[in-house]
Amino acid sequence: MIWGHSKSRLKGEMRSRETKYILNGRVPEACGNLMRWSEWMHIADRRVARTTVGEIDVSTVFLGIDHRFSGNGPPVVFETMCFCGTKEAGELPFARYSTWDEAKAGHEAAVMVCQAGEKVSEVTAQDLMTRLMGAIGTPKNS
Repeated sequence: MIWGHSKSRLKGEMRSRETKYILNGRVPEACGNLMRWSEWMHIADRRVARTTVGEIDVSTVFLGIDHRFSGNGPPVVFETMCFCGTKEAGELPFARYSTWDEAKAGHEAAVMVCQAGEKVSEVTAQDLMTRLMGAIGTPKNS
């Protein structure tokens, strides 16, 4: 991984690493050139997967910006989110990942939970949220 020289202040600390990424195939690649990154983000297909289960849309995408806001480790540049017409976005769980394979696995786990919830009419929205959060993992933003 190539780290750039972008610096941002977070809780009084300087973080010296690239924050913008593009995909080289399925591998995140640091991109220190703002114009190249912007053009790539404009034309690229950043979707890892999208699945609809009943009223729930499960979407997993490449974010293009590192969402690891503190701590050390690889950039967190993929995200799985669940959307439902009857819920506000903030009420449904999400998870973030560092690799395409982690993101794909998290997406598939969220879809399985949604499919299982559809087959059991007694599953409440809170039960589904709890299951989704367990399946797609704890958000990696720290």
